Amino acid sequence: MESDKVEIELPKGYELDHAELPAPIPLQDVGSYKLRARFDTVQRKLMCTRELIFGNKGSILFPADSYPAVKKVFDLIHHADEHVLTIKQGAPAVSD
Repeated sequence: MESDKVEIELPKGYELDHAELPAPIPLQDVGSYKLRARFDTVQRKLMCTRELIFGNKGSILFPADSYPAVKKVFDLIHHADEHVLTIKQGAPAVSD
């Protein structure tokens, strides 16, 4: 199991731009991959967690002919790990 947590405080005047996350990757009986994020508007913090479980129920050995399927799973995880969230400068505040 691998678990990561990252918190990023956005600078004043910036906001998330179309914050979308990759879908969870179910690994059937072998494990799971989940990426979660939430934005605290009061503290202006983006909180992300990533959890990878592999080898559930002792499943860590696979026949050689299953290599293409196992590689595809790790390619999907790698692609999800490279997902980018962007920020943009928000509209200037209107003063009265």
